[in-house]
Amino acid sequence: MLSQALWTRARRLWPVLAAALVAAPGAAQDHAGAVPDPAGQSPAANGPREIVVPGNRVLAPRAITTDLRRLTVREKFTERPPRFFDPLCPVVAGLDPPLAERIAARIRANGAIAKLPPAKPDCRPNAFIIVVDEPAKIFEQLLKKRPSLIGTYEFRDRPLGTVRAELAAGQPAVSWSQMTQRPTNGVLLGNLDGNELRTNSIPRLRPTVMMQKDTAVVLFDRRRLVDVEVGQLADFATLHLLGGPRPGADLEGITVPTLMTLFRDGPKAAPDGLTEFDRAYLAALHALNGEALGKPLAAKVMALYEEECALEGGTCEVTGPAP
Repeated sequence: MLSQALWTRARRLWPVLAAALVAAPGAAQDHAGAVPDPAGQSPAANGPREIVVPGNRVLAPRAITTDLRRLTVREKFTERPPRFFDPLCPVVAGLDPPLAERIAARIRANGAIAKLPPAKPDCRPNAFIIVVDEPAKIFEQLLKKRPSLIGTYEFRDRPLGTVRAELAAGQPAVSWSQMTQRPTNGVLLGNLDGNELRTNSIPRLRPTVMMQKDTAVVLFDRRRLVDVEVGQLADFATLHLLGGPRPGADLEGITVPTLMTLFRDGPKAAPDGLTEFDRAYLAALHALNGEALGKPLAAKVMALYEEECALEGGTCEVTGPAP
């Protein structure tokens, strides 16, 4: 648990960390490169916890896919959801250094769920987790002094007005990402007057480009993190960094176990880390490449969910009609 003493120390440290993050662009990179994997910690501190599910598990395809649509940004017919391709290189600001190291280590380990390559020690940070008392105020400071963390409208997944509205509403966490286009299965034809030409070696009705996440930021309100465990904080941040939780999602009626309900149920009642559904969602999202357009994400989540059940040695019982 993040004790009051640690939060008090973190609060005193924030002016120094904020100065490094807001005023000195290179400082964040130096900090990220210096963070070692913590030694001697429990498995929960070092990385994703092991999930053991004995016996039978009932799978309800319609409930899973319905909750997936309610919890995540809807997949457009002509696009693939944005995702990371590069190694995940997190930097954590606003917390006591040992605590920040544990969170960064767990987020790095979570990158394996998406089958991202491991980051090098001197990697360039592309995932920023910021914990502050006044997130709305810090957001405006970042906008003025570190606009590179906010990005431009054309390449940011969320408008400034939406982020500001969530901050004004007192959301426990807000997030945004910067993206670029990445060709999928394209064959490079050549260069004509400085412009590359590509053709697709795949049938039509398949995406020609994917949106690549270049950076992602999660901004937490420290005042809303009472009783939140270290693993919960790291894994909740992972869902925003690697995934696409729907802003302002209506969490009432969600039945599938997911850490996305952390602030609905409260830390003590919520899962203590990523659930099987969360893992299947992140793995499926990062497995999408040049598949046919339509709605393949839900099908992949369901397949990976069932596959994980089988690997755990349980018996999957599918109930209800398929979506």
